[in-house]
Amino acid sequence: MLSHDTFGTSAYDVGLFDQAIWLLSRGISPFTTIKGVHIWGDHASFGQLFLVPFMRFFNSVNVLYIGQTAFLVLAVIPLFLLARKQVSGFFSAILCFSYLFNPSLQNMNLENFHPETFVVLPLTWALYFLEEEKMLASAICCAFAMIGKEDVSISLFFFGVSLTFFKGKRQWGARIAFMAAIWYLLATRVLMPYFNGLHIFNNQPLVYSFWFSGVLGKITNPSKLLSLITDPVSLKYYFQLGLPMAFLCYLSPRYLMFVLPAIFINVVSETDYLRSIRYHYNYVTLPFLHVGAIAGMVTLLKHFLQTNHRKTAARFGLALVVLTCSLVANLSLSQRPFSTQWSQLMGLLNFREEKKIEEMKAALNLIPENATVSASHNLIPHLTHRREIYMFPNPFILTLWNMHFKQGKDPRLNGRDIDYLILDTSLPPNKEIGILERYLLTSGKYSKISTGDRVVVLKRKPWIMAAEKNIHYELISKNEKREGYLPTTYLPMNLYYLREVFYGVLHEGPAILRLKGNFLVDHPGIFSFNISTSNEGYFHIAESHVNFSNTSVLHSLALKAGSHPFEILLRAEKAPFGFMATWRDSHNEDNIL
Repeated sequence: MLSHDTFGTSAYDVGLFDQAIWLLSRGISPFTTIKGVHIWGDHASFGQLFLVPFMRFFNSVNVLYIGQTAFLVLAVIPLFLLARKQVSGFFSAILCFSYLFNPSLQNMNLENFHPETFVVLPLTWALYFLEEEKMLASAICCAFAMIGKEDVSISLFFFGVSLTFFKGKRQWGARIAFMAAIWYLLATRVLMPYFNGLHIFNNQPLVYSFWFSGVLGKITNPSKLLSLITDPVSLKYYFQLGLPMAFLCYLSPRYLMFVLPAIFINVVSETDYLRSIRYHYNYVTLPFLHVGAIAGMVTLLKHFLQTNHRKTAARFGLALVVLTCSLVANLSLSQRPFSTQWSQLMGLLNFREEKKIEEMKAALNLIPENATVSASHNLIPHLTHRREIYMFPNPFILTLWNMHFKQGKDPRLNGRDIDYLILDTSLPPNKEIGILERYLLTSGKYSKISTGDRVVVLKRKPWIMAAEKNIHYELISKNEKREGYLPTTYLPMNLYYLREVFYGVLHEGPAILRLKGNFLVDHPGIFSFNISTSNEGYFHIAESHVNFSNTSVLHSLALKAGSHPFEILLRAEKAPFGFMATWRDSHNEDNIL
């Protein structure tokens, strides 16, 4: 929460979930404009629904942080109950300590917010009820874990299959495997395609996650698969997973069989993010490993039950080893080890009072609640409780927009111009974004209203905000006819804009494109219009009409202050299609019409 308060969180790992949960709490479809996807088209993570009532009541992003922490910490209860029953109260305390100090758990909680971490609690209870021989309760908890994210059902499918090898659990194992398979197919072949606007029975990608887009090629290639399993990064990953519980989890053949599919999924991704405990991708492995550590401890203790003296020494030595490994793992692998937490906490508290943080908060206060906003990624989590917010340079330039397999093919363009832009100038420079910033400042459409040096706040001028919205387009081609509206703010010389709007249409001629809009003038003067095209048509504004054909036409006229309707018609007999309309005022600045 302090990290968020000091602008240490980001658009993707907090903002899009906060916006989605806020929209759901207001009864609105959770289409997040930060990424350009329906939240359940990105992942079938329905665990976040538990936070919706709390968001409705408290209306704070802290609901996400507190909810995530609670779900992770409460998993210690079934671990304690199970350990107390199987290895005594003393060892149950040691094993709970190893869980709470596990760097994988702490890193998962500190990596902003991810709804799939909610899987840890129901999955741990599922394993508890499995050990208690309460298979119905275990299956119900498995079902709750599955709705946390679609890939959880893959691990639970193999978990169910593994149970069929154990006497007395075959029927329930088959039921859990069947339930997991049905849910995975329902989530990935029906629900996610539906929320992505795809046809359910065709035109679907094999997998929806970018990390696993080439997974079949790896699984079916034995040499590639072997190299991934024995890769140094993977070996380090196995070590990091086992160290916090002194590798006891690897001493239980049964739980090792249960957890291997989840570890295998992360390894076969060939992604260092997934093959590491630094990030949040161990939400399935964690419960299996810690319950497996209890089973491994039981195995060791039974092995040393020869004499009372040896039993006592073994118990003391084992407890010391587990405690030492937990502390070493936390100190060496946690993003915030226990030895530095106090100093880091005080550092954040002091940082929160610094001038630049106060300046950023003051800039945020300039943004009205219902305004449409484009913001830097670190400012977005503070502005997400609204229907439309974009991660700059969206929606002016589509960047990291929509699912990875739809980027550039199916953009959801904004239906109106952005009311406010708020940009953190201290972020690493980006040439394209810098050009866009300068254009927006000199376009005549925005005025700077912030006073600080670190944050720039731009507000659309009132005479623009009150004007008729956008430009109406009508396209008639050989393939189809379509019409709609275009936002009126573009990046200069952005050759990709109209291509994205008319993707899949303008492959061949003939075609007619008609644009109708209003040219807004806040002061009278002489304005020059330049039409550059490889085709033919006309340009009409106010009472002036100019025809053009395969050339560049410069047209100047005097305009009064106010709104002046214009119309452009472009006619092309064959590809390629090229068109650029710009205007220049007395400041000699070229702007996109």
